[in-house]
Formats: sequence, C-alpha cells, structure tokens
Amino acid sequence: MQKLDCKSCYGWHDIDRKSLKDIREKLKAYESMTWDEILIKSKK
Repeated sequence: MQKLDCKSCYGWHDIDRKSLKDIREKLKAYESMTWDEILIKSKK
C-alpha cells in the first residue's frame, strides 16, 4: 500500500480522516469494475 502525499498542492491535507477513507474505498471499488460499470451503470 502506498502512502498519499498529503502535503502537496492538491489539498489532501484539508480532508478529514473519514472523508479520506470514503474516497479511498470508492477508488478501491473501481479497481474491480469494467469501464461499462464505471461509466454507465454507476450513474443509475
């Protein structure tokens, strides 16, 4: 597991721990999805 650079200019240091965990879980879910699922089915 890689660490997130929270001191960059992208504002990651402004996000609370729970929100960061939620974002990470959402991104993790994308790893097992096809483009069809990501672009079409997840919009419903």
